[in-house]
Amino acid sequence: MQRLTSVTQAMNSHGLDGIFLQAPAGTFTDGVDASAMVVESGATAVIAFDDVIAHGLMSGFRERGLRIPDDICILGCDDTLAITTFPSLSSITLDLAKAGRIAVEALRNTQPKRGVIEKRIELEGNLVLRGTTG
Repeated sequence: MQRLTSVTQAMNSHGLDGIFLQAPAGTFTDGVDASAMVVESGATAVIAFDDVIAHGLMSGFRERGLRIPDDICILGCDDTLAITTFPSLSSITLDLAKAGRIAVEALRNTQPKRGVIEKRIELEGNLVLRGTTG
């Protein structure tokens, strides 16, 4: 949910409009299926929830004759599949090792049987531009 909020805020601050599509299972196939709606909308760029969905979108766009990044640009998140796609996928990378260390430390500091403790921890991401953005 935080990713959607962050993307929405960034788009609004730059005066950009967007459509938001759901990918129920977050699979490659969901990305392929969503590509039809993206093409129909006339969008020229997509920010996918993760690299798996972005990879599916790329496949769906190619099936529909679109050229990446000439006709449409794609940005993934997590930077997990970037080097396995062609063109290579632009993505937002997160330090997952750091996230794991923070999670373990939070668990160590939690008192047993004290109920649920909510704590918000933000990780900074880095934008890595590759072949899917113009």
